[in-house]
Order: sequence, then C-alpha cells, then structure tokens
Amino acid sequence: MKGYWHIPAFGIIVSFFTVIMDMAWFFLVFTGWLIWVAFKKRLPIMPFFFSFLFFFYFLNNASVVKSNYTERNQRQIHSGTIMGAVTYTEDRLEFKLMNEETREKMLVQLFPKNQNPLPINKDIVRGAKCQLNAESTVIDEATNPGQFNYKRYLAQQQIFTVLRPISIDEIYCSGESVFSHLDSFRQTIQDYLLETYRLKTAAWLNALIFGNDSLIDEETVELFRRWNLAHILAISGLHVGLVISMLYFTFVKTGLLTKEKAQTLLILFLPLYAVIAGGEPSVWRASMMALFILICLKFNIKVAMPDVISIVFIVFVFIEPEIIYHIGFQFSFLVTFGLILSKNWLLEDTSIPFQILKISFVAQMIILPLQIIYFYQFNPLSIIINVVIVPYFSLFVIPSMFLLLIISPLAFLNNWFELLFNSIHSFMLALLERIDMKLYVSWTGGEFPGYFPVVFYGLFLLFMLLIEQKKQRQAFQVGVCLTLFLSLMFCRPYLSPYGTVTMLDIGQGDALVIELPFRKGVILYDAGATFSFTEFKPDDRVFRQIIKPFLDYKGIQQIDALILSHEDMDHMGSVDFIVKAFSVKQIIVSDYYHVNMSQQQIWSEQGTELQRVETNDKIIIGNHPFTVLAPFKDAGNDNDNSLVLYTVFADKSWLLTGDIGKSVERQMIRHYPNLQIDVLKVAHHGSNSSTDRQFIKQVQPTYALISAGRKNRYGHPASEVMATLEENEIRVFRTDEHGAVIFHYHKEGEFDLFFNK
Repeated sequence: MKGYWHIPAFGIIVSFFTVIMDMAWFFLVFTGWLIWVAFKKRLPIMPFFFSFLFFFYFLNNASVVKSNYTERNQRQIHSGTIMGAVTYTEDRLEFKLMNEETREKMLVQLFPKNQNPLPINKDIVRGAKCQLNAESTVIDEATNPGQFNYKRYLAQQQIFTVLRPISIDEIYCSGESVFSHLDSFRQTIQDYLLETYRLKTAAWLNALIFGNDSLIDEETVELFRRWNLAHILAISGLHVGLVISMLYFTFVKTGLLTKEKAQTLLILFLPLYAVIAGGEPSVWRASMMALFILICLKFNIKVAMPDVISIVFIVFVFIEPEIIYHIGFQFSFLVTFGLILSKNWLLEDTSIPFQILKISFVAQMIILPLQIIYFYQFNPLSIIINVVIVPYFSLFVIPSMFLLLIISPLAFLNNWFELLFNSIHSFMLALLERIDMKLYVSWTGGEFPGYFPVVFYGLFLLFMLLIEQKKQRQAFQVGVCLTLFLSLMFCRPYLSPYGTVTMLDIGQGDALVIELPFRKGVILYDAGATFSFTEFKPDDRVFRQIIKPFLDYKGIQQIDALILSHEDMDHMGSVDFIVKAFSVKQIIVSDYYHVNMSQQQIWSEQGTELQRVETNDKIIIGNHPFTVLAPFKDAGNDNDNSLVLYTVFADKSWLLTGDIGKSVERQMIRHYPNLQIDVLKVAHHGSNSSTDRQFIKQVQPTYALISAGRKNRYGHPASEVMATLEENEIRVFRTDEHGAVIFHYHKEGEFDLFFNK
C-alpha cells in the first residue's frame, strides 16, 4: 500500500464531504483523477468503488434531506415495530417505530406532565410490535444561522413524522426480539452498578463499559468537548481491544480453550458486545473491524488494513445508509483511517511518548475540518492535552473500570479500590479543569467556505506523504503552507469589508447582533430569554439553542458592547449567560435601568464594565457612532424607559426602539422634528401600544423589522400596527414569518431572509 496510500485516503474523505456538504462537484473532480491514476498506475480500484458507492448514495438521499414536512396534527392510531434501543428515563421515553406496510420510520416521544416521573412499561422494548394513539407533531425548522436543525437531523435518519402520545397508557406493545434481552441484561447490570458503587463511580462505569454517559455531569462532558476529548467518553477500538485481550488471555493462557476455539468464541461474542456496549457507531466500527480481522486470521486470508476499514465501512452503509450522517460514525472512521494510513510513520519512533504525540497529532488533524463544520472552533492545545489524557484513560481509567466490574461482588475489595480510583480520578479531572481555566485557547472562525476541506486535506495528505518519503524539507514547506492557510481561514472575519446586522428569531423577544466591517466591533442590542416557572429565573434555552450557536457560527468570541434597552426578561434575560460564556467588554444601559447587586457582581467578576448613558450621548464602538435619542426622563415604567438609538449602516439609517409606547414616540418627533430613517426596529414586537401613525408619517421608514413569536398569546404584531405600516407602503420583515432577518452592507446594504414562510 505504501506507494498509493493517498488514494484510499482521498476516497474516504471525499465520501464524507460529498455527503456532508452537498459537494457533488468535489466528487466529480476526484473521480476523474482517481480513474486516471488507477488505470495509469494499474492500482487496485477499491477506493474508487468506495467513493462511487457514496456518490450514488448522495444522489439518492439529497432530495430526502431537503424534503419538507407535511403538517399532520390529527390524533390517530399508529402501528409498527420498535427499531433500535428504547430510551427510557424518568423525564423522557423515546423510540423509533417502523410501519411494516409503508416502511415509514416514525419517532415516538413522550414527556412527563407536571414534573411527575414516567411510569414503567416493561412491554416497550426493542423488536416489540406496538399500537399507539398519538398526534403527529410539526417538526420545527431552524430559523437562525448556526441553529441546530432538528428537522434536517431527523430527515437524515429518514424520519419525517414525530408522534406524541398523551400518556404511556396509550401505548400498547407485545413481543420482543433477541436484542431486547441484551438490552434488558445491559440495563440490569447498570442498575446493579448504581446500587454497588457511588453515583460518581457508577457514572464512569456505565459510560466506559456500557456506552451510557447520561450520568456524567454536563460540566465534565463540556470540559471534554472543549479539549477535543469527547472521543474518550465513547466506546471505541481501545475498549474493544482491551475486552478481546482479556478474554483471549483468560481462555488461551489458562488452557481453557485452544487458540482456534478462542477465536471462534470472540467472533460470536463481538456482535453481542457491541449491543451490550450501547450500539453506538464507534463501538460497532471497532467490533466489526476486530471481527473481520479474526475471520481473516482464522481462515488465513491476507488483507490490508485500509481494505478492512473500507469493507467494514461499505457494509455499514449498505445495512443502514443513514449512519453516514452520524457524527460519531464520521469521527470514528476518519480517526481510525488516518491512524492506519500513518502506521509506518507512527512506528518509526521507539519512544512511546513520541508515538503518542504523533498519534494525537494525526487524530486531531484528520478530524479538524469536521470539528469546524460542526462546532466552528478548534483548540490547538488539545493535541498536547490528548498526549496526557488519552494514555491516562488507556492505561488506568478503562482497565480500572473493567476491574471494578469484575470485583463488584467482593465488597471488601471493591470499596478499597473505588476509593483509590476516585482519589486519582478526581485529582486528574481537577487538574484538567485548572488547565482549562488558565490555558484554554479556542480558534473560532465561524462557518468556513466549501473549498476549505478540499484544500486542507490536499495539503495535509501531501504533508504526510512527504514525511513518509523522508522529504523533510518539502514536508516543512507544505506544513508552512497548511499553517498559513488555516490562519487565513480563521482570520477571514477580520479581513472582510462587509458588515452585518442580524435580528435573531428568538420567539417572543429581542436580540439584535451587529458586526462591523473588518470585525472592528461586535454589538448586541438586547438579548432576551424566556422565564422558567419551575426555577423562577431566566431559562437558558434561548441562549443555548439560538444566541450562542449563532455567535459561534459567526466566529465571535468577544463582544465589544451589550446594549440593553430595558429590564424586561424578553430583552435582557440571556445577558448573564452571555457574560459567562463570552468576553463582554461593556454593558450599556440608560440611567433609569435598575441593576441588582447579584447581577452586577456577576458582570464584575467576568471583567465586564457597566456604562450608563443618557439622551444625546454618543456611543462610539469601533469608530462607529450610536446616538442616544431617549429616554428623556424617568417615565415610571420599564417599556417607556427603553434606550432608543439612532445609527447609520452604509446607505441606510436605523432607529432601534426597544419597547417604547406611543407617548414616547410622540415626544421623539417633537424633540427631533427632522428625524427620518430608512429602517425602523418596530417597538414592543408590534404591539398596538406602539407605532403611532403620526410617528410613522414623520420618520418615513422604508423597512420595518418586527421580532415576535409564532402564534404568540399577545397577538403580536397587532393588525392595527400592520395596517399602519401597509398604509405607508413600508416593507415589513417579521421573525415569526421569515426567521432571522439579516442586513448585509458595504457601500450599500440589502436585506436577506433566513427562512421564508
């Protein structure tokens, strides 16, 4: 394979990005090159077949992924067979149902009412045939850039119907499958471990042996994700290798079985282990590769490792085509493929630390484009951290997990070893948290252009090929080019002369994000949230699902100013979440905005300065001026005390109005008789308490922006307001109809709608 390892490498990479990024042209260019190389050099064409398979898969599924969901809200009887494992917790029941006549896949979801835990129904198991009385639920489309598209996610699994029964009593199931017994066995052991060990220990046991990381606290999961260590929490080749080694040693070295019988036993055991270990793509990939290798050894079949992974890959896709979209599947195969191709280079060093460093380098670099496509960021120091944490888990944590499982019946022994494990593991996690606080560096470049993976993999594979051929000088030159290319990609926002203003669709609330040209400044005007009536405080849903994903998508790490119009939750509820997650230089409010002590302390601890402004003040951010037009005095209510701003972007003047009422609007046209604008941010979500007819006639806007929730209980925007805007021939953009509204500007500006009704 040495002379042409880059051909299958391109094959697997092209396969991924043809599907992930809808880049059919990428495949066509590659296919022509591959056919020429294969026949010119008389090389095996397995990689060609491999990519060709995916091209037809891509053509077959592209229309499915983009298809629209038909609203069906009527309640009716649905029937089918449960596919895959059943997710059954106190706060959620979820499983996939296959209609045997139409072959349609449906997702069944049931959530508890009134915070009561879901009752247990032991008949709801994998393979059971079920009937349920349920309502088809509309699948929400993503309406903001960077927002997770749940509709697309389900469509990639060929699911276009979500069923919501009223209660568990409306689900009737009978029957089971062989796999349901394995699921039951898996759950029984997990429950047993929860009874035997402390919750903290059992959480790691369930995660690293049975693939259930739901008990590991969210802070730890996020910590591992920030340092590109999330793969450690997924069962993979390392776990499978340890299981095989332990079983093989037990059976062969003790003389219980011959080598041949031990191989046969492992061949039969591995598929069962994949199910018991949670059935995630990473564990299936590792188990099937090991299974294939064992079969080849048993029958003396010689096969190269790149062919092994290619064959396993093809088998997976034939059995379950939708798996190509699974992130764990993509990461697992790319990392494994990269390490297989780099085997000769990895084994050159006899020094184990250098080998681990090389493995970490290859693993992180091969998935870097996926990291950026899915998470918009990359932590360069993660390569070094992986050198320490991966061996720690490989040599201590995972073996300890299996040891704790084996000695669990021996109370006198497992208590002592659990104490030892928790002491060491707590220290290591605390050390990682400290490193995260002091040294965390994230390269955030936002969404990269479609050509990025093509150029990146071309340079990276050329770099690896030159290293393998001992052409160090040329490899160094290519490495420099690769570094410069990455730097250029991450610096794109700072080189762009274009600015944007985005009115995010956060439902019944406001959040306006302003990006100045050349990234000279990032300003947020309001950042609303919903209220959690269970915890009696702002809910972080809007921040987690909309605001943060958008800022990551745009490559924003620092916010120069967060301007709050007034104190209503739907305008400032996400502020504390933003301050904790991003670097916010200053928060700007009016003199009549009340900041409580606890909130001011949070801002101060994060290094955020509080600045107060009054009428006629100029706020200068990145040499861009905003003029404060109101409030004139304390109006006695939060809405009329809203901070009103006037500014100009390119050829269009803007007025940002918060929630001011008609009385303040009339005051403004008296104070500013010559005020005229191009773009009006309509006050109070289009309520009839605002948008005075005389005010509109004087300021004469060309465009009106309204941020309102779909089918909101307030009836916003009011028909009276819409009539006023229509009478004045003002073009209206609404988040409830258009999703996020985006204004791009350079010398001139134009509006773009993220989502059309």
